[in-house]
Amino acid sequence: MKKIVLLLMLAIIGACGFYVGAKAPLTVEQKAFIVSRFCSEIKYNFVHYDKLKFDWDSLCMVSLPKLCATKNDADFIKGLKRLNARLCDGHTYIRTQRGWNEGDDKDWEKPFPLTTRLIEGRVIVENVWSKALRKRGVVRGCEIISIDGENVIDYGCRTIEPFVYSSTAQWTRYRVFSGYEITKAPGGRKTRIVFKTTEGEYIEVASSRNKLDWDLYVDEYKGCFEYKLLDGNIGYLKVNNFVQNDFVKKKFDKIYKKILKTDGLIIDLRDNGGGNSYYADWMMSHFCDTLIGKGKWETPQYVATYASWNRPRKRLVVDGQPIKPVAEKERYLKPMCVLVSERTFSSAENFCLLFRNASRGELIGVATGGSSGNPILMDLGYGVECAICTREEFFSDETPFVGVGIIPDVEVKETVESYRAGRDEALECAVSKILGK
Repeated sequence: MKKIVLLLMLAIIGACGFYVGAKAPLTVEQKAFIVSRFCSEIKYNFVHYDKLKFDWDSLCMVSLPKLCATKNDADFIKGLKRLNARLCDGHTYIRTQRGWNEGDDKDWEKPFPLTTRLIEGRVIVENVWSKALRKRGVVRGCEIISIDGENVIDYGCRTIEPFVYSSTAQWTRYRVFSGYEITKAPGGRKTRIVFKTTEGEYIEVASSRNKLDWDLYVDEYKGCFEYKLLDGNIGYLKVNNFVQNDFVKKKFDKIYKKILKTDGLIIDLRDNGGGNSYYADWMMSHFCDTLIGKGKWETPQYVATYASWNRPRKRLVVDGQPIKPVAEKERYLKPMCVLVSERTFSSAENFCLLFRNASRGELIGVATGGSSGNPILMDLGYGVECAICTREEFFSDETPFVGVGIIPDVEVKETVESYRAGRDEALECAVSKILGK
């Protein structure tokens, strides 16, 4: 106990400078300051603090000396992320402003030049950006079987999952096994990956990341909106995010003029990780002709005087302001469906809440990521920051979706067979629903 108190005192004394150069390793005192401040900010700002099933103070006391004793900055940040992951929240995380990699840039952490996605519990290759890998037979649809002799699922659960900030199992699986995550490691490290082709043949690739060129890389991001007209005069609008500088109203307005001419509309939010809920609300206002009720939201409320009287901490409960139909525009009131997945997150989930409250159609796919947000960004000092979730939202009937996800009206799971065949079964289901089949 005396050692911990001493570390905290030294950290406070040394807190006059919050940022040091990237090459200056953190001192024990600076580590102690960062950890103690993070633990304190969680206690007063984290919206789910009162629901934790363990004693946060005890966990912080146990973690502090271990984190202060880490050998280098990279291990310290990993340890801090592991502590943060215990909070099980998709909007509460650690991030840094400085270089944390040991050695030079040749050994920085990077992935193999490929992306993956988890389908039916199997890690399937999505994009391959290397001529060398394609020449070996690693192409879209291949399955990763093992990494360095360990089953790929076990490998991901052991090396990545303990550091993932997540509110639900489905979001965790996405964060661990999709995109570039599963093959990340220091660039100079040699890794052995076993792939299985669609024909059942096994391919073993042993290489460091630095020796694999990204000579086929194509930036596939097509902007915030993707629109096309499907058979049956059905509009298909893919909204990739609700980020402020990416979601341009004028671009949506141009597409909206085309949407008004359709007989049905499918909105695809399966890859929408969120952004600003204002844009989600604004877009939804085009698809209703009456007020759309919003559920309540809650946030921690600390009153020092009440604390001195040993009263329990209260939560401020606020009724969400209903969404009004868009003014001076024709409203789109024809049949609609919204496609969702475990990658549908944050303000994209807010859109789904409004869509369901307005009874405008069916949600099709699998349960969403399950995390409300409005995080507060805190400077922990010395180039380390944290985001802390301050707000929890509910359905209009006060049913929570945080930690669960929004359950679709029609569940359609992606299969390895359909993915390899290039079929989109969720989209096919939505088309059938709108056509009345």
